[in-house]
Amino acid sequence: MFESLVKKLQKIYLHSSVTTVPIPDFKETAPERRRILFTGIVQGVGFRYQAKLLADRLFLSGWVKNLPNGQVEMAVQGAPEKIDFLISQMQHTGRIKISRIQTHLLEVDWTEAGFKILS
Repeated sequence: MFESLVKKLQKIYLHSSVTTVPIPDFKETAPERRRILFTGIVQGVGFRYQAKLLADRLFLSGWVKNLPNGQVEMAVQGAPEKIDFLISQMQHTGRIKISRIQTHLLEVDWTEAGFKILS
């Protein structure tokens, strides 16, 4: 019971911290899709939830998931400036400590809609 209360409070905190991030005005440019691997303290710290909240606010699509090796993998698409902003914001948040980011360009998935957390 205590664990579920802590998780609820963590989600409330993350939600309030993400919803107060000022979103710049972005010029709409041609979308791109990236596969991103994050290394560091990225699991058990609300990374996926925060990524989803920010991606939703930025109207990006894709998914994020934990990997067995402790990394987090993300596939995200939208305007490159918005993706860069998402990555930047993820690097400057509370308990998340990113030590390495690897990025690869992928082909845009024109059928994808929304941003999901995968298990």
